[in-house]
Amino acid sequence: MWLDEQRLIQRLVPRLLRFRQTNFYRIIQRTLMLTFPFILIGTFSQIIQLTVLTKTGFIASIFHLSKWVPYYRYLHYPFDSLTTLTLNGVAVVAAFGAAKYHAKLNQRDDQLAGLTAAIALLIVAYQYTNQNQIGVLVDCKINPNAVRTKKISFL
Repeated sequence: MWLDEQRLIQRLVPRLLRFRQTNFYRIIQRTLMLTFPFILIGTFSQIIQLTVLTKTGFIASIFHLSKWVPYYRYLHYPFDSLTTLTLNGVAVVAAFGAAKYHAKLNQRDDQLAGLTAAIALLIVAYQYTNQNQIGVLVDCKINPNAVRTKKISFL
């Protein structure tokens, strides 16, 4: 049993070290480092929103916050907006970062590549709702099935 583990380690470690030296690994690593602050802020905002600012949330139900905190009904709006802004914007930041770092490794214009990737993602994957149906608010959300739907004619 010990010899099998030793042989597995001898085969696996050099392959993993070679993979870590590839450009693909470097691009993904830098892109994830770029998106991490947005994900962290959005996740903390969502945790606060779900546990404290909803009536059925854990902390809100223990301390009965809706009865003694002034304007409790309206406190969730900033956190809801922050969560939506950060977590929905991660896809655009990731597309920008991946294209930027790929262009930088190939000695190309990194800002132009990043902007092109972000704009292309916004054109292809975002669904914009009709303003007449909603009124004043414009609702934008990512369509995760945009690449697989038949709405895109070139696929």
